[in-house]
Amino acid sequence: GSLDSEAEALFGFIQGAAVSMRNLLGGLRTYAQTVGSQSHFRLCDGNSLVAAALAIAGAAIEQSGAVVSHDALPELYCEPAQMGYTFSSLIDNAIKFRGESKPEIHIFATVEEDRVVYAFRDNGIGIDPRHRESIFGVFKRVHNDAYPGAGVGLAIAKKIIEGHGGRIWVESALGKGATFILALPKSND
Repeated sequence: GSLDSEAEALFGFIQGAAVSMRNLLGGLRTYAQTVGSQSHFRLCDGNSLVAAALAIAGAAIEQSGAVVSHDALPELYCEPAQMGYTFSSLIDNAIKFRGESKPEIHIFATVEEDRVVYAFRDNGIGIDPRHRESIFGVFKRVHNDAYPGAGVGLAIAKKIIEGHGGRIWVESALGKGATFILALPKSND
């Protein structure tokens, strides 16, 4: 038979909850696979890591018309699959949290005495300064259901960067884009 409007609304709610649960479980699986995998650190070309990340994010880049540029990037001592995941997550987030204009992402780096600092700058919607820390928590979503995802990408990125002996943070203001900064040890010494 047919459903009355109340039953239809309840089934819609159940379906939405099931989709949310599937996203959360997928996020947990990605977290466990990426952070829990065995690490094989080696010296990696930064330009090659970005090229791999761009390939992973290729569909989102093409669909959004995003322009991704980067300077010549230094080598990193890292686990390449984990760093590739981090780079692609930052690119994907810059595309996902875009404003009205076409997404523009620029990646640059500096080499300091004992560390390499990578930065991912975008022209997106920005982040309220009061959420600078909370966005790195597992399942922490500032925009709730306004944007797709499980809320684990930045948590995984933070865990990866910390597992590499580094630090990640964001500099941003609402409506002014965001710059995610990764400071990593220069070598395994």
